[in-house]
Amino acid sequence: MKFLKAIAEYYYHHEGDKLNRLCFVFPNRRAGVFFKRYIGEATNKPVISPQVITIQDLFSSLSGLTSCDKIDLLTTLYSEYIKLTPVPDTFDDFIYWAEILLGDFDDIDKYMVDAKRVFANIKDLKEIESDYSFLSENQITAVRSFWQNFLPVGDSEKKQKFRSIWELMFPLYENLRNSLLNRKIGYDGMIYREVAESVQSGTLKTLEDSVDKFVFVGLNVLSASEKRLLWHLQSANRADFYWDFHGDMITDSDNRSSLFMSENIKEFPQKVRLEVESEALPEIEVIGVPSFTGQATIVSRILSENGSGIETAVVLPDEKLLLPVLNSIPESADVINVTMGFPVAGTAISALIDSLAELQKGVNYYKRVLRVLGNSYIRSALGDVATNLEKFITNNNIVYLPSGKFAENEILAHIFKTVDPTKTADYLLEIFEILYNSIALSKIEKEFLYYYYVAVKRLKDIGLTIKSETFFKILNQLVASKTVPFRGEPLEGLQVMGVLETRSLDFDNLIFCSMNEGIYPVKSIPNSLIPYNLRRGFSLPTYELQDSVTSYHFYRSIYRAKKVFLIYDTRSEELKSGEVSRFVYQLKYHFRYPITERVLNFKIDAQKRDTIVVEKTPELVQKVNNLFVGEDAKPFSASALNTYLDCSLKFYFQSVEGLSEQAEVTESVEANTYGTLFHKVMEELYKPLHNNIATTDVLKSLKRKDHISTIVDNSMKSILNINEIIGHNLIVKKLLERCAEMMIDHDAANAPFVIVDTEKRCFKTMELSNNKIVRFYAIIDRVDKLNDVNRIIDYKTGNKDVSFDKVDKLFDREKSNKGESVAFQLYLYALISDLNNGDIISPVFINKMFKDEIKSNEIDKDNFDEFKERLNDLMVKILDDSTPFVGTSNEEKCKYCQYNQICK
Repeated sequence: MKFLKAIAEYYYHHEGDKLNRLCFVFPNRRAGVFFKRYIGEATNKPVISPQVITIQDLFSSLSGLTSCDKIDLLTTLYSEYIKLTPVPDTFDDFIYWAEILLGDFDDIDKYMVDAKRVFANIKDLKEIESDYSFLSENQITAVRSFWQNFLPVGDSEKKQKFRSIWELMFPLYENLRNSLLNRKIGYDGMIYREVAESVQSGTLKTLEDSVDKFVFVGLNVLSASEKRLLWHLQSANRADFYWDFHGDMITDSDNRSSLFMSENIKEFPQKVRLEVESEALPEIEVIGVPSFTGQATIVSRILSENGSGIETAVVLPDEKLLLPVLNSIPESADVINVTMGFPVAGTAISALIDSLAELQKGVNYYKRVLRVLGNSYIRSALGDVATNLEKFITNNNIVYLPSGKFAENEILAHIFKTVDPTKTADYLLEIFEILYNSIALSKIEKEFLYYYYVAVKRLKDIGLTIKSETFFKILNQLVASKTVPFRGEPLEGLQVMGVLETRSLDFDNLIFCSMNEGIYPVKSIPNSLIPYNLRRGFSLPTYELQDSVTSYHFYRSIYRAKKVFLIYDTRSEELKSGEVSRFVYQLKYHFRYPITERVLNFKIDAQKRDTIVVEKTPELVQKVNNLFVGEDAKPFSASALNTYLDCSLKFYFQSVEGLSEQAEVTESVEANTYGTLFHKVMEELYKPLHNNIATTDVLKSLKRKDHISTIVDNSMKSILNINEIIGHNLIVKKLLERCAEMMIDHDAANAPFVIVDTEKRCFKTMELSNNKIVRFYAIIDRVDKLNDVNRIIDYKTGNKDVSFDKVDKLFDREKSNKGESVAFQLYLYALISDLNNGDIISPVFINKMFKDEIKSNEIDKDNFDEFKERLNDLMVKILDDSTPFVGTSNEEKCKYCQYNQICK
């Protein structure tokens, strides 16, 4: 029988109409909701419900203190801190260790530890024997082992620093408590300690006369302050205790789950033994899947096979799986209750807040701008304005946007502005108002926005003078634990919950996701300013206690289940180990439990890919002719024709359908951009020499360092759209300067010559053998005349050479493409430029200048005539109605192709 159901039935049958005189105390509210359900199932007539509260509610009602909110607590702590030190940290720096400090104070109070002793500054180890005699021998040993590392104090700068911080701890703790008590407010630990000390002094607030007895159900680890109240109620015969501690696994002394529970049962024995023992062991299946969202798919399959009603729960130790799981739940699960709620910190509005925080580090930097523009709320508010601005940034490679670009739109102007840190709250409230008035928000989205609105207003009202970065940090802390109730009646349908929501609850089917070591149980990382040995010496909670609590929750939850599914991620990458949880190993090797294991793998076969063929339909034939045939048609470039020869399907995607890659902003220089930069530098260097004789002296005069440096600077800033040349681009600049100098030296060795033109745009019309007219197009880097010989100079920054045995190889690329594409380009340039036999076409390979391997190539008449014939055949083939566009069979050419995601 279920644990809560057994308790409900026992008290209904034994107390009957006096049930309302009892107060049931649970570890969380969810357990209380289910308990009331079981009370209702136990009776067939109306009854007055007993009081049902949580242990935290009980302490709050007895303390006389109101719980203090996080902001008030932090500001009060800081105000007390600056009174204690002559040179205090700023609030911006203080906030990073204040949260840890408050956690330590909370532990000290809940566990009723003498803070003065913990934060003592002993002068000699002998003080421990006299002043700490109330501790056990083991505790004293732990305290001594800590202090012996810090005595004597003067032998290390780090020790001195530690002691200076340590000296502040007790007065800061004491002053904070006094300040809060004067205002009748407190943090959780204070509230717990206040109740425990009032019990000890006999001044505890009178317990309600309407309650005859308090029944504590399903509690687990108890702090010293909780124990003191329970002892008090027990001695007054006003308390019953029921512990969910059953089964051989959870009670095993070698299992950490029994670490604290055995002590609880001994100190607060259970009044009645209930029939809650499981009749049969659960079936446990462990499933490994190499995917984060793949776990959600497995959850869906399990729910389809085993049902998805109230007796089934999906437990998520990692809340990031919530949305994938919800999206994969089968339609048969028509009722879903997300007991853990949806974390506000995981919403689109939270992502926007993070983006705005980054934006304030530099509102002109493109990455921060694009991140904000990509947020769903901002896109909805701005519409096409956001899309157009993104295109402007990417198409023009804008790294730093001009401020005036934001003034074009009122909403842009509000969002993309540098904010005075004191106005950060106003800035966010203004954006919240824009979102609320500009887009249609769903009810749940309004709820998310409301949480942030309240938090920002709270921060504004306090009026902290802090950096924007600190403001956003505190804001995130305020909403970190906030959740918005999701959908579903709590006592109906599939339960999707976090680990802590499972306390005291029993389900027939349990599905645990993220059963990976480091996630469940979570990797224990100490987050305390009190060192481990001191914590152990003063019986403060340590990571061992946290591990035992996690172990208890796991083994308790699976005990009365019928089927348990443990799903984990098998991937080993980055920080993921792919290792299954230690709980699975314990089940297998310690308890010898009969579990079923399977690992699901995605089978990937290296199958031969089919060749893609695009047949020329009448519509496609018409499209190709409209594009490329006629005296005003789109001209063919050497690049386009080389693409066709390498892969006619790629030509189809690129030149016929016009498919292009999505533009991206690049801050550093890519290989293709480097070529563009060098061309620009040489054009600017030689532009003043147009139609003039370039002598050796004239060319060498261009080598002035300041002159080349200025031209390279201007070229880089113009092409890259950057304001300054820094980082990797400095190296690129130096390389461009060196290559420009070497190009000038190369030309000076061949001077004098006349520079006819640079970056010359040329067109050529050609009538084909099928009577169709096509056009060709080229941008020639440089045209000059040396000794009455025309030369075409083409700068090459790549690695390909000009090498081919015969012209046929320029048009047959199926197996190779080493130097053929360059040779094809140069011969096409010769055709477009009307070069004659004896004229020279000269590719200058910049990367080979360092090896003195620069060569010029004369145009051979026989080769040139054959080239023109083969070019005619190629153009006829491209325009032929029956010749399809076909993907290459040489997959080496596909490695870096931008279309390989389309053709696979």
